[in-house]
Amino acid sequence: MVNPVPENSVGNGPLEGSMPQIERDLVVTLTNGNVVKINLDLNSSTTLERDTFEEAGITLEEVKNVFIPEGVTSIGEYCFYRCGRLENIIIPSSVETLGDFAFYACENLKTIELPGCLKSIGKNCFRECYSLEKITIPSSVEKIGIFCFEYCRNLEAVKLQEGLTSIGEYCFADCRSLENITIPLSVETIGERAFMDCEKLKTVVMPKGTKVGADAFPSYTVINRI
Repeated sequence: MVNPVPENSVGNGPLEGSMPQIERDLVVTLTNGNVVKINLDLNSSTTLERDTFEEAGITLEEVKNVFIPEGVTSIGEYCFYRCGRLENIIIPSSVETLGDFAFYACENLKTIELPGCLKSIGKNCFRECYSLEKITIPSSVEKIGIFCFEYCRNLEAVKLQEGLTSIGEYCFADCRSLENITIPLSVETIGERAFMDCEKLKTVVMPKGTKVGADAFPSYTVINRI
């Protein structure tokens, strides 16, 4: 259950001496400049769903900026699917899960900061985010789903951290701007074609014990095992 709150609404304010209220408004800026605030009932659900926007009368194709409040723990499957005009999003530290296809084909999304407590990134999560330029995977993430960043053709910088154990099939396939990457010592497996068609990928530094699937890297990429 969500309640749209007018941007210019004014309340009575907290009583003197009362505890400050936790910000629970989902704040959405549309391409026409209008700002919509949606009060989330986090007692009922801590997952942000696509329906949240639709119930508030928001057309996702017109969403430009999004602020997600603390208390949300999961961004559901297909939540921002094909939000082609989305440019900026603030994800709170409380979020632990990004669902399958959550940001699929958000073509104008250039940067996104993933929270430090994030545990799971679903399959196809950022696939076809053509404008995405850099990403840091927090150390709390153990697995990156299949096809997760496929076709992110402007992705130049990827930082993977210790704690990661698995990179899924086709995970970074066709990331044509990626030139080098260091695989953490904790990574045990890299799926088939994980970095296929990364045409600028010159060097990869990776552990000797990591199991690598078929055609995981371009044939011309230099792989340094450590």
